[in-house]
Amino acid sequence: MQYPEPIAKLIDSYMKLPGIGNKTATRLAFYTVDMNEDDVKAFSKALVATKNELHYCSICGNLTDEDPCEICRDKTRDQSQILVVEQPKDIMVMEKVQEYHGLYHVLHGVLSPIEGKGPEDLNISSLIKRLQKNHEVKEVIVATNATPEGEATAMYLSKLIKPAGIKVTRLAHGLSVGTDIEYADEMTLFKAVQAEPKCKGDEQQMFFGGLRKQNVKSDYDQRLLDLINALKEQWTMLFKPRMPWRIAILR
Repeated sequence: MQYPEPIAKLIDSYMKLPGIGNKTATRLAFYTVDMNEDDVKAFSKALVATKNELHYCSICGNLTDEDPCEICRDKTRDQSQILVVEQPKDIMVMEKVQEYHGLYHVLHGVLSPIEGKGPEDLNISSLIKRLQKNHEVKEVIVATNATPEGEATAMYLSKLIKPAGIKVTRLAHGLSVGTDIEYADEMTLFKAVQAEPKCKGDEQQMFFGGLRKQNVKSDYDQRLLDLINALKEQWTMLFKPRMPWRIAILR
């Protein structure tokens, strides 16, 4: 026996959401049937409004219902810093910390040769144009995830931006608060030792650890450099020849 068509369609719709299988979708569908009619209408209205009223900020790429977004319009924020994140949801995570008061820029992904994602598929060109127009920016903090793709994206942005004289830093990596050393993996411990935050004084250094030059690079860092070189060879046509950014990174 099959479900009535409306319920079957609702189950199929719920299964399109990430992490929702057939059983969970079925439970949600029957829960929706039992919901109050006003709640169902409000739920459906919220779904439609999300698609129709939200768009990306023309400056930073964040999700917003106004353009520019609230953060870009706020002149009280530190205009000398831009924190680069992968997705709009990462901005909300950073805002909850209440320790960063600068601007943001959303890439909408990371470089991934396996998935066929290059610089032209990310929100990188608008970041470069933004830096060219806004001479107040003194530092770009790359807050991509600590994955091979995230690290490769961070190094790519660093090589792209540093020739313009803008400081490029990275969020500190290492042991999280409450973690026991005996349960940490080798790469986490390596990053924690590499950062070497001071026990007294500059708390910001502990939170926004910069990239440090090492005399001996680890195999992990060498693989990232090899990936960056491969990306540079594959995607050299991102920027127009007249832009000094492209010329600087290809030398």
